[in-house]
Amino acid sequence: MSEPVSVLYVIDELRQLGGAERNLVRTVQNLPPNRFRPHVLTFHLNPAVEAFRAIPCPVVVYPVHNLYSWNTLRHVPRLLGWIRRERIRIVHTFFETSDLWAGAVARLGAGARFISSRRDLGIQR
Repeated sequence: MSEPVSVLYVIDELRQLGGAERNLVRTVQNLPPNRFRPHVLTFHLNPAVEAFRAIPCPVVVYPVHNLYSWNTLRHVPRLLGWIRRERIRIVHTFFETSDLWAGAVARLGAGARFISSRRDLGIQR
């Protein structure tokens, strides 16, 4: 039997349980563990939300507050190392900052496939 596929889910924030957040939690909870090994990365986490504490894998927080800051850039090698060390084959992002930041890292240097699951209720318009 082959090794489970490592998937990194990146979401801008896990502060409240909205639609995308609920989708992420359910996806990670229902992945067959013999086929997939999930990882979750977020930029902001509210640990008081029970659903986020119930995510069945570690949730890592990179404190990104501004996409175009030096602080954000210092996380790029950290993310690349994580993707390579864990042999992550798929990076699945939610929302704009995750798309731009983690998507670029996944495509440019990590060798992982990139999936964007963008949600938009027109708030940015």
